[in-house]
Amino acid sequence: MNSPAKENLQGIQHTLIKWARNGKITAEWGKHRIWRVNRGSLATLWDFGVLEGTKPDGERVPVLRRNFDETDNDALDKWFAKQDYNTKEPVCDLFYVNGDNHLENLRRIDQTWKVRLIEEEFQRLMFDVEDA
Repeated sequence: MNSPAKENLQGIQHTLIKWARNGKITAEWGKHRIWRVNRGSLATLWDFGVLEGTKPDGERVPVLRRNFDETDNDALDKWFAKQDYNTKEPVCDLFYVNGDNHLENLRRIDQTWKVRLIEEEFQRLMFDVEDA
């Protein structure tokens, strides 16, 4: 039996597909974009967000943001395990996540992706400068 949230998300996905087919969306939306929007809807329900960027070389770089009161490390691990990130084909080489986490423990031995902390990267990029 489906949960109400899952049924609502399936309804959202169905609506997005229908809108794309009928030209009601200004840009062309493929399966991947519809999946991302739908995943974003689910993330909102979990007080969790995923922003996916692209590096200049075309590599996808997900940024995972969570509310620590709502999403602890166990919940983050469970969410991550359900995503397409830990598949046989590498989807991304790098993930940015806020707060301490155990995501790299989910990496299989044949995978090389890494996790960087958003806070550390922000600090490095903003304040690690040499005096001129």
